[in-house]
Amino acid sequence: MHSQTAPAGGRLRRRWSRPVLVLTLLAGLSGCGSDNDLLPVSKRAPPGLDGGNAISASVSGGCPAVATHTFQQVAEHFYEEIQSGPVVEVAIRRLERSPALIAAVQAGDRRAARSILRGLLADQLVRVWLLRNGRLWLQIGKSPALAPVSGALQNAAGQTIGKLLVASQSIRTYANSIAQLTGAQVVLFEGQRELRSTDPSLKVTAQSLHAGSVFFAHGLKYRIVSFAGHSFPDARIQVALLLGSSLIACGETPAQTNANAIGEVAQRIYRGESAGRKVRVILREMERSSRFLRAVASRDPVATRGAIVGFFRSHAHIVRVRVTVGSRLLVDVGGPYVLAPIRGKLSRAGTVIGRFVTSIQDDAGYLKLVHLFTGAQVLIRSGGRQLMATLPPDSAELRLPDRGTVTYHGAGYQVYSFAVQAFPSGPLRISLLLAGA
Repeated sequence: MHSQTAPAGGRLRRRWSRPVLVLTLLAGLSGCGSDNDLLPVSKRAPPGLDGGNAISASVSGGCPAVATHTFQQVAEHFYEEIQSGPVVEVAIRRLERSPALIAAVQAGDRRAARSILRGLLADQLVRVWLLRNGRLWLQIGKSPALAPVSGALQNAAGQTIGKLLVASQSIRTYANSIAQLTGAQVVLFEGQRELRSTDPSLKVTAQSLHAGSVFFAHGLKYRIVSFAGHSFPDARIQVALLLGSSLIACGETPAQTNANAIGEVAQRIYRGESAGRKVRVILREMERSSRFLRAVASRDPVATRGAIVGFFRSHAHIVRVRVTVGSRLLVDVGGPYVLAPIRGKLSRAGTVIGRFVTSIQDDAGYLKLVHLFTGAQVLIRSGGRQLMATLPPDSAELRLPDRGTVTYHGAGYQVYSFAVQAFPSGPLRISLLLAGA
């Protein structure tokens, strides 16, 4: 893969050359939730049908080399999106175009500038430096972060009165998210110093970071792949993925192996929507909500709907809630096409007074997320009906195997299909089509 990393603090405005993909992360798609909060998220439109953005088996060697290279590309695409994707672009633009922030910087009012920055960030950025007269004047956030991006504040005359340096993701979140997506152990180094490891007991050293090298720990064999990036504010770092042999799903051809690895990423994204820490936190909050409990206990659909809308407004990443009391449906609030149902119960004094099914991701959000992480075309079907797809409507006529190849508009695709759960119950079938079969 031929990817580039912007200079520290640089703005990477270009889109990536083939086969680097346009990816978004998780937080603003309708729904969006996961065990490690894959952040940020956008609603970028799908790319064209030429397959130019799809991860491909573009490396020589056997199955392990192809699979580890695929996972490496996923991690690199994630990094590049953090540095140059729409979430950070929008955040920078909001800051640069804020008259109130510009006025506060001109006036030298640090307190006002801090208040304005906090109001504008909306949880999109984890670090902000604001420089005035060439010196650090204000900073927000302390978490070690990566992929810094720069901006500038200008007055009405077009003169630069302040410079911005921001980051949209912490090193911890990035490492955990990549581990969640790929199943790899992730280690980040700045020179010889370890910044973060998802498994410190492995005791990986910077010298171990040679692409394609092998590392042994706890009686297990890992393949290591790595790539370069930057930490905040300006230091070169190395990101390493350690992949065990159990993660490798070998196909008969490199294209099949690549599809198997991409399929694993897609299934991991789904599992993150239906289980894990985020899901447990949301269930606990809903099950302990006094407003929700009172409404259901009184069998009041209006009050119950109000409590559910309260969950939506609290940014709990909930997209639909269905409440039953016994066999009676009390309310069903949210979008029509939802997946990954999560089940909870409401109890008082040890007695169950109602049950609910909720979800933190809808079909459209999941489809966009997988497409943007992997470049695969994604089709979601229920029975013989196609609910949505990144391909045009005529793709509904395609007969898609669980594994294999298909031709669409004269192009060959490798197919990877798997089953998931619709909301509130029933099967859905996800099919991934990767160009270049």
